[in-house]
Amino acid sequence: TMGFLGLFIGPVLMALLVAIWREWLREVELTDELAAAEPAEHDDAPPQIEIVAERAAAKTNQAG
Repeated sequence: TMGFLGLFIGPVLMALLVAIWREWLREVELTDELAAAEPAEHDDAPPQIEIVAERAAAKTNQAG
């Protein structure tokens, strides 16, 4: 809707937004990889108990 000026501003804004979006996704992927690698580094830590698995086991025991 900006006419001739929009032909130049539109692609520049789009490229800027795509670049910001890609950087944000890259940062999210890197933090996910670091979070996934952290438990492997702490082998001396006590094991973690997953409550979700216990609830699923309780449901199967009640049904059967």
